Amino acid sequence: MIALFGRSSRPARVRTFSRSRAAASTTLKTLDFLERRRCGAGARMAAMGRTWRALSVSNQPFAANRYSRENAGISSVSAAHSVRTGPPWTGRNRLRCGDGRRDGKEMALHDRALPGLPPGRHFDDRGTGLFFFVRPDGSRSWGQRLRILGRQRDLGLGPYPEIRLSAAREAAKVNKEAARDGRDPLAEKRARREAEAPRSMADALAAWIEAHSPAWRSAKTKPMVEASMKLHARRLLRIPAKDVTIEDVRAVLAPIWNTKPVAAKKLRGWLDNVLEFAIAAGWRSGENPATPRRLKPLLSRPGAARVVRNHPALPLARMHDFMALLRDRDGAAARALEFAILTAARSGEVRGATWGEIDLDRRLWVIPAARMKVAKEHRVPLSAPALAILIDQLPGDGSKPDPAALVFPGQRQGRPLSDMTLLKILRDLDAGDRKGGGPGWRDEQGHVAVPHGFRSAFRDWCALTGKDHVAAELALAHSVGSAVERAYRRADLVEQRAVLMRDWAAFIDAPPAQVVPLIRARDAS
Repeated sequence: MIALFGRSSRPARVRTFSRSRAAASTTLKTLDFLERRRCGAGARMAAMGRTWRALSVSNQPFAANRYSRENAGISSVSAAHSVRTGPPWTGRNRLRCGDGRRDGKEMALHDRALPGLPPGRHFDDRGTGLFFFVRPDGSRSWGQRLRILGRQRDLGLGPYPEIRLSAAREAAKVNKEAARDGRDPLAEKRARREAEAPRSMADALAAWIEAHSPAWRSAKTKPMVEASMKLHARRLLRIPAKDVTIEDVRAVLAPIWNTKPVAAKKLRGWLDNVLEFAIAAGWRSGENPATPRRLKPLLSRPGAARVVRNHPALPLARMHDFMALLRDRDGAAARALEFAILTAARSGEVRGATWGEIDLDRRLWVIPAARMKVAKEHRVPLSAPALAILIDQLPGDGSKPDPAALVFPGQRQGRPLSDMTLLKILRDLDAGDRKGGGPGWRDEQGHVAVPHGFRSAFRDWCALTGKDHVAAELALAHSVGSAVERAYRRADLVEQRAVLMRDWAAFIDAPPAQVVPLIRARDAS
């Protein structure tokens, strides 16, 4: 017995043909057996042919809907059309057997039948949208068609036979319930995959920077760390954090350990911190391979091969001539360099100075802790020449300056001078002096003086003139003494330092003393 349905828009009519109830029962058993075994299309066509011949000789109706198109998996043709045009396995009436849900139809999937299914999507009849996808090249996998947040989406559930039918059905059921609850199974799957994937060193670096960068004083630290890691440790960033070995760290540090000791020391410290973060976050277990203790046997002593070179500083005997030449130059950059020399301040502190930090009445410059290297407020007493520079920088219309405005603004509106601007002035002055036949503005080793070198010149002057050691160090914003000593000594000696800065300005303004050699009479003769 077989039921054939028409494809027309009118209600389907069931016409059954049977020679006898026994023949119909035998036919049903045969088709059911073939359906359970998921036999190939050829075997099922042959069985259908024998059934057609047995049924076509009799027109005795037998009402039964047991073998319907839903569980047979057979494309249907109308009974009337079949009578006119022939059996359903010929021509355009040819049946599709074992195709599962093709063109919107579903079938009951069985483990034993899966290897024999033809190419296409074979949908399960459980109502979850699960389908078994067979590609033309023979590869097989599981998928699921769902409507997620108003959109029809296809989800991959894994390859076959690694994923069995029962596991695929369970996963499809979970996804179906998630979509019904208004969740996105695809997004949840991606989140699980990212959470389970091993974290690389690049991930650990980004997470470490995100966690610690808010406490860094300088805005340049973050890009400097990222640039240095990408330049020297690029291959290390691609390795999972859990797989980094001491040999990997050594291979990154060895090329620059002796040639670039400062950069190597910083890089080792950053690697140490990143790996410690990975261990604390659970992305890595075991010992940190970037600690100094573990690297000590593999690398030389830090800085052992390094030639120490201090910041080039101008000799004290030439300070007066240099300042006279500098005062002849116009522009905010020249005034900023002159102000830095008179206050013995760092270049960044001067370039970032705002009018809100200046107290002209008290002749005091108060630098907030956020802009100081030691993260501590620093008060700078202003000498008369330094105060005159600030007065010249005031607005020309006599109005009160904006407290947030820069004292020495750069060329761009609201932006400070570049850190290279002051250095360029020194290089230009040096080049001009040498072009005129002079020795240039250089230290005793022949290196062009740099802005930071004037702090060294100030410290040398303090030592040569017998100035108080503590006052001199405080003028440079250095930490003096042990932590206990600093805890008990809270005064910043600003009055004493005011005298110190006044004497420093007077030394610069005074021309150097002329030394006349004494020649003995007998040598003159």
